[in-house]
Amino acid sequence: MQQGSVIREHPKLGPDVWCFRWWEAGPNGNRVHRRIVLGTVEQMRDAASARQLTFGLVQEINTTDIRSAGISMTEIRKGLKAAQEVVPQGSLAAHRALAIE
Repeated sequence: MQQGSVIREHPKLGPDVWCFRWWEAGPNGNRVHRRIVLGTVEQMRDAASARQLTFGLVQEINTTDIRSAGISMTEIRKGLKAAQEVVPQGSLAAHRALAIE
């Protein structure tokens, strides 16, 4: 079972972003490094906020191979975006979002 890693990356253009990285089995049995951008540092102040978005993705990675399950990266990104939009009022994440503004 893996947890993946959330790291802050510094792109050449634009603001810093939080990325989630993990390994999965490739088509020939070799390990393939995967990466997805979770959002900008302005959207999520710290790694703990970014890590909260990966909960469902980590479960999916640990139960099935995403590529063979027929789930595209576009669908995963849509799920992550939906998770970002559904932040309950009064929650710690909502408080942090207000603090960013």
